[in-house]
Amino acid sequence: MDTHDIVYLSINILHKAKQNGIVILTFPSHCIHKLKPLYRSVYGPLKHYYNIACNESQMKNPGKPMTIYDVAENLGEAFPRAFICENIIVGYRVSGIYLMDRNIFRDDEFLSAFVTDRPEPMPE
Repeated sequence: MDTHDIVYLSINILHKAKQNGIVILTFPSHCIHKLKPLYRSVYGPLKHYYNIACNESQMKNPGKPMTIYDVAENLGEAFPRAFICENIIVGYRVSGIYLMDRNIFRDDEFLSAFVTDRPEPMPE
């Protein structure tokens, strides 16, 4: 999910999760670069392997423009190379979620980002 995605959970879902030992984590806005595990360790390799697949496709079919079907095929080649257990586990480790590490980030990394504290633009 992206930072603008909002998920609403019913109280029944929360109770069921608690009864089954499931901990639901929420991520604050503007923290993707630190907290979201897949952003930290999987999407970079996915982009890398996707670019390799695109380059190989272009080399096999010179002059042929890429279509939506090529995107799906190239992603199909890249996905299993990037979404491997090791990458996923590393993402959870470096974000401090698994194994729970409350000291994974320094205090200065929680300072506010003033770039987002701009006044709203005035309509013309």
